[in-house]
Amino acid sequence: MYDAWNALHREGRAFVRLQINFLHNQGFTAVLSDDIANQLPELRERLKNQFQFFGDAMLRTGAIGEWAAPFGTPGSANCPVWLEAQRLCARARWRNENSQAGSPTSTANIEQVVATYEMVDAEMIAEDFPDGIKSLRWGLQHADHATEDQLARLKALNCGVSMSGFRWLQGNPRADGLPVGPLFPRILASGARRRGPTRCPSRARWCASSATASRWGTNWPHAGQSAAPDDGQLVDLLAEIAPSEAQRQALLVDNPQRLYRFPQPRRR
Repeated sequence: MYDAWNALHREGRAFVRLQINFLHNQGFTAVLSDDIANQLPELRERLKNQFQFFGDAMLRTGAIGEWAAPFGTPGSANCPVWLEAQRLCARARWRNENSQAGSPTSTANIEQVVATYEMVDAEMIAEDFPDGIKSLRWGLQHADHATEDQLARLKALNCGVSMSGFRWLQGNPRADGLPVGPLFPRILASGARRRGPTRCPSRARWCASSATASRWGTNWPHAGQSAAPDDGQLVDLLAEIAPSEAQRQALLVDNPQRLYRFPQPRRR
């Protein structure tokens, strides 16, 4: 995939901006011993040898996408490894993400991520990084059921949240009637930096209320999806989502450029 994209980019034929993030699935590995210094060899080499945000306006690397190591709850073998991954990213001054949606009845995993971010922020300040992790633009993917308190604490750390609407759209309501997807009004009201879906309840009103923070995109291809979305239908929705030219300019160009720190595109 990347060879083909690189070839198109070299030929000047790529017309879609691509940022390549790195997801690491290397958790606790028994053969490497219990010494935490021997765990995460892949992530350690990535942070030492890979440039983040390397490239140009159309094609560039990103940083850690979704997670630096698989999530581990307290008491599990993977928890110390997951925690070490957060510290390694912070010390390398890399952008970092974790993915925890929570549920209508439990936000314990989200709380673990938020509390860990706060702990690592304090540790980095103690290690002579005055802003801790606040300038690194860390994030929480799928923050569906984050509480008002958790969102406020993420905002205080300058962390962004991702609001993925696919759970609302996949047609699997809960038997108890509780919400199955992101609590959009709560997340918007928090003022935290956010990325959101193109399709959600009252999407035109939602886009208008967050004109400086929305971007347009697709979740395809993604694990668990069997049929590709109709691109024509998605493009047609733009007239409802962003009815004015100024809104479309913000949604499609200005907001992504600011979020991903793309330089101004070259004039051909």
